[in-house]
Amino acid sequence: MNEINGTAPSTRTNIDSFINHPVVQTTKRCVFKATIEAVSIVASHVFLCIFTQFVMFPIVPRSMRSRVISTVIIAPVHEEILFRLILQGIVHLLQKFKNRFIAKQAPNLQSLKAQEVFRVRTTAFLFGCIHLLNPHTHILAAAIQFSVTTFAGLSYGYLAEKYKTISLSILAHGFSNALACGMVCYANKNNNTKSVACLTLWVFQEIFMYKLGTCDVIQNKFNSITKSLKNSVANMADNICKRLNPPIPVQVAAI
Repeated sequence: MNEINGTAPSTRTNIDSFINHPVVQTTKRCVFKATIEAVSIVASHVFLCIFTQFVMFPIVPRSMRSRVISTVIIAPVHEEILFRLILQGIVHLLQKFKNRFIAKQAPNLQSLKAQEVFRVRTTAFLFGCIHLLNPHTHILAAAIQFSVTTFAGLSYGYLAEKYKTISLSILAHGFSNALACGMVCYANKNNNTKSVACLTLWVFQEIFMYKLGTCDVIQNKFNSITKSLKNSVANMADNICKRLNPPIPVQVAAI
């Protein structure tokens, strides 16, 4: 009886030590972050689909609908995953490798900020270069698109860095492309007033997104909301785990 009673606490101790192991805790955090990011990306994609269906389709001709779908729905998701999630993430990993194994010292806040600016500017420059592959009527149009897309890449990159998610950059990218499509559509209809309005809104949106990605006041508020949400989800998960795995009662041998 004493051996059986002694086995239960030791088994529970082994389970707790396994759950609290640093590797297991790191894996849990990575899986949790990846799940939240995947859900936010899907939610952003669904929102762009609804926005295109109810806002863009009524104002564009049927001949432009396929172009609107590829520009407002497909391109933002694919390009943000490629440039902000993959390329910017790879540069970040290389910087971490350099800090740990080459410099062999923890970087200060100034160095971390410089590294962030470098990877954002690098991916923004590549983002502008890839748009040079689009057909252009003359070199001035290519230069304008390169400048515009590079600045937009800076806005999306800072959004992804500051808020640790590409869902916001996907939405900003989708709205930017939607305004560009609206500007082209109204220009083809010779409605110069609405075309200029779309252009003005596009400029203000890009500036606002850039400020949103570089302003600390908005970030602090966002981080507080995100932290409270994560704590609520974590507490809910812990309560579910406790209900599924109740503590093993320890039997005390009679004297």
